[in-house]
Amino acid sequence: MKKRIIITSVLAIFLIGVTGIYYVYNKPHRDVKGENAFVTVEAKQLFDEYSKNQQEANKKYLDKVIVVKGVVKEVTLPTDNKGGATIVLETGDEMFGISCGFDAKDSQNPAVGSQIVIKGVCTGMTMDVVLNKCSIQKP
Repeated sequence: MKKRIIITSVLAIFLIGVTGIYYVYNKPHRDVKGENAFVTVEAKQLFDEYSKNQQEANKKYLDKVIVVKGVVKEVTLPTDNKGGATIVLETGDEMFGISCGFDAKDSQNPAVGSQIVIKGVCTGMTMDVVLNKCSIQKP
C-alpha cells in the first residue's frame, strides 16, 4: 500500500513537471511591435535613471515596452546569419550607453551619429541599459 502511494506521488509530480515544461515551451512569443509603449524617453534620461538608482529604474521600466530616442553611437552587425544587429545609443557617458538588440529579421544598419527612435523591451542594466526585441520606429 505504501509503495503504491509513493509510485502514484512520483507519477503525479512527473506529469505536473511535464505539463509545466510543455506550457512554457509553447507559450506564445511577445509581439513587441504590436504592443503600445509604456513610455517614450530620451536615451540620456533612461541611462541617468538607471545610473542613479537601478532598483527604482527596474520597478519603472523592467519588462516593459518602451520607446527610446537618441543618437546612434555604434552599430554591431552579426558575423553569422543567425543573430541580429546591436545598436548602441549615446548617453553622454564615454563607456556605456543604451544597447538595443534586434532579431535577425528586424536588423537595420543606421548611420553612426544619426537620430533614431527605437522600441523594445527593457531588460535592465548590466553595464549598458539593455533593450531586446527592438524595432526602429518612425520619428
